[in-house]
Amino acid sequence: MSDICARLRAMAGPIVPNVCTEAADEIERLIAERDEARRQFCELMSADYGDAHLHDDIGEIPRKIASGFGWDCFREDGK
Repeated sequence: MSDICARLRAMAGPIVPNVCTEAADEIERLIAERDEARRQFCELMSADYGDAHLHDDIGEIPRKIASGFGWDCFREDGK
């Protein structure tokens, strides 16, 4: 999605703010909100694993759940 945001900002040119930069900002805000909801979901789901994953690093369980869904909401770069 950042590709689309970059293109919107390029279209905007030097006139800021405008509809293109506002759209790019809104897309980024919505993506961040979605990723936060996904992280919370994975954290809650990890509680259901209980003793089954005692040998796993407990912090990795939510990441494994996200990976199972094909989500990258735990990216290190935060983007």
